[in-house]
Amino acid sequence: MRFTKLSSNFWNSKAGRAVRTSGPQGFAIYWYLRSSDHGNYIGIYKLNLDYAAIDLGITSEVMMQYIKEFEDASLVSYDPENEIIWIIDQAEVQVGELKKGDKKIIGVNKDVAAIERSKIRDEFFNKYRQLLKLCDTLGPAQPGASLTSDDLRIRNLDFQPAPPTVGLPNMSDNYLDGVLSVLLSMRKEDRKNYPEVRDMCVKEDAVTLRKKVGIRCTVDLIHEAIAARDLNLVDALKSISLRDI
Repeated sequence: MRFTKLSSNFWNSKAGRAVRTSGPQGFAIYWYLRSSDHGNYIGIYKLNLDYAAIDLGITSEVMMQYIKEFEDASLVSYDPENEIIWIIDQAEVQVGELKKGDKKIIGVNKDVAAIERSKIRDEFFNKYRQLLKLCDTLGPAQPGASLTSDDLRIRNLDFQPAPPTVGLPNMSDNYLDGVLSVLLSMRKEDRKNYPEVRDMCVKEDAVTLRKKVGIRCTVDLIHEAIAARDLNLVDALKSISLRDI
């Protein structure tokens, strides 16, 4: 369960006044965007308009009408092509500034990594990079960027395509790139136990996992590794019996 803050200052704020002019239905839709099960604390997430419309008992056309109204008021930004919504002040209101070592940093970076690279994610990164301590590898892709100790351009490596997973959403190499960048960032913060010289091995192991079990399973394994602080991916490799360790 996730709780959403509603400050008493909201009613007299720019956002509060803008939402109030949209009427009772607009108010309900705006707070649905901020608090629904589809969302998160940082306010940028995948939003399927049809699912949202069913939750609210309205049509997707009405849902889109209000989203455009909120966009005009600079309250949200919506990417229809990738179905990504960004509640622009959500991260500032719900999370606030994170200090180095805060356990929320890992979760926040995972939420950003779950969003495929796009203009809207780049805008989010530029706004909240410092406040949320976002990993540099989640930032806008730089033309001609090469593989470094802190960055994995995993989509440029020689992959064999994995068969699609039936019944599950498509997942891109960009998604895997982002999730792996969080793990690498955690290694960087604990160099005593995770020397930089081993980072390349971890990247190569991620490539091996990708070739063997596909993107979705690899992402799941890396998520589990992050949660368990298995930052060498030892258990991830053992779990699919790729090699003896």
